[in-house]
Amino acid sequence: MEIMKYKTNTIVSWDLQGKEKQRVLWRPYFRDTAYLIFVIDSTDHEYINDARDELHRLLSEPDLFNAHLLVYANKCDLANAMSVAKITDKLELHLVKDRRWQLVQTCATSGEGLFEEWKHGHQKLFVHLIGLYYTIVLCLLYKVWLYNSRSKFNRDETKKYELVLYKPIEPILQEGPQCGIVALAMAMSNHSCDVKVQSIFEKAKELLYTIQGELFDAHVIPHLCEQFNLTATVHKWAKVTDLVDCLQSGCICLVPYDSDANHEPCLKKGHRAHWLLVHGYLKELTSSSSNEYDLVLVQHGKSKFLGAFSMLDLFQSNGQLVDIDPKRRTDSEYCLPKDASLKETLCNLFVAI
Repeated sequence: MEIMKYKTNTIVSWDLQGKEKQRVLWRPYFRDTAYLIFVIDSTDHEYINDARDELHRLLSEPDLFNAHLLVYANKCDLANAMSVAKITDKLELHLVKDRRWQLVQTCATSGEGLFEEWKHGHQKLFVHLIGLYYTIVLCLLYKVWLYNSRSKFNRDETKKYELVLYKPIEPILQEGPQCGIVALAMAMSNHSCDVKVQSIFEKAKELLYTIQGELFDAHVIPHLCEQFNLTATVHKWAKVTDLVDCLQSGCICLVPYDSDANHEPCLKKGHRAHWLLVHGYLKELTSSSSNEYDLVLVQHGKSKFLGAFSMLDLFQSNGQLVDIDPKRRTDSEYCLPKDASLKETLCNLFVAI
């Protein structure tokens, strides 16, 4: 795992095996792809047909139908490099009519052509790098939330990370204050429990756990899961690594926290309480044994894109959930905990499923 930054773009990358038998393992990483970057060796006349076949195989993947295509023709500075016209013909790019595409000649040693497509980027990008045995690299770019200035993800661009675990989750967007129920529905789908958000919502109302979809008490979630033959456990989050221990045991975790304007963890005393699903973990490699710079991969109901949050920020946000937003304390349209306090219902708690 490695993190790079160019202007307003942040690229989180890892290397996956590219041998033919292992390419079927790429599919979980295709979801929500914004751009497909295909890099070839312009001097490699022998494998250009293999590159063509692999490219068109990728373009036929359902999860890549909406991805724009950028082809980097590297080593353009060498004498035996193929021309743009020849590469276009060899890769049969003229047959690509279902998406925007562009072929750019590049030189990795000088940087020529590499950054032209990045100059106007306004969103950070989450990238998977997949190295193929014939020197082709496939990059899948995921849009990720913009990080504010306090994020540890922005403080040190030289940090390197190891992907410890990751379980792909199909995103679900919430309607109204249903963040907890939506996070639960996404967690259920990971356990092959095909339950719709509406079904969970109706059962939660029947059990008097919610009115509009809000869930201000972590303790009701295991009881709600029982209705769908799923086991969940409420855990005390006393130290940062408690969450990691649950993830490494095979669980994914529902975590309450205060959500900032960009959905990152913040400290609002519970007034911006929100639920997210943690389903991945990145270990920072270059610092001490501290977990200060570790990241968690998250999904929640207000965005369809994967996010990478500081685990320490999330832990601290979770630990200061004490009060309901004053605007909701007297609102009969919400199912609120006693005395409008979150100290016993959300603070320092998460749910493992």
